[in-house]
Amino acid sequence: MKTLAAFILMMCVLAGCSVRNLTSTSSIDGTYVNQAFSQMFSSSLAISTLNTSAIEELFNNLNTITYFAEAPSDMGPPQSLISLADFQFMGMPENTSPYDFDFVQIFFLTNFVENKVTLVIYIEYQNQPYLKVFENNPQDPIEFNEEFVVVMYDAQSQSPAFTLHSFDLNKVYNNMLADTIQLHMFLIDENGEEVSNGKFSSLIGFGLP
Repeated sequence: MKTLAAFILMMCVLAGCSVRNLTSTSSIDGTYVNQAFSQMFSSSLAISTLNTSAIEELFNNLNTITYFAEAPSDMGPPQSLISLADFQFMGMPENTSPYDFDFVQIFFLTNFVENKVTLVIYIEYQNQPYLKVFENNPQDPIEFNEEFVVVMYDAQSQSPAFTLHSFDLNKVYNNMLADTIQLHMFLIDENGEEVSNGKFSSLIGFGLP
């Protein structure tokens, strides 16, 4: 449901209601995203490595918009969706190529009312699953000037991992992202400087059913 997505979202945030879904492709809608999330976070891999209750609480918050993508799908192949140069931040080997990925799933949870952002990345590569969660520090400001900028931390080590940038801002409301976004990733080097690492090409925004 793409029409008036931003307006519907704003009205529902103000009224305390939920949004079924903001946008969809032919095979991915809000119900599909909910099922994918439930499957992901009930898996033994997630339960053994993540604070699943905190992520589920954020996902289920009425003010949270979930940006979702997976590949291969009608959204494209893995190398198109997650076009990054370096995957060592995922704990993957050096020179890992997204052309060799079997499956990718991404959840980008945004709750700008509570200043919370969480990025979940799941990759299947050479018969090995990789699952990592990154989150912002709610005490740090999120930039909404000419672009969206947020510093993300490894949820396990709490060390700075990268920054995310997006020019896909809502054209009507301040401090909101568009209903479909690209995210550009910048790694943080030993001098604290940003180094471009590529981008997530397309994530689609959904609310709760």
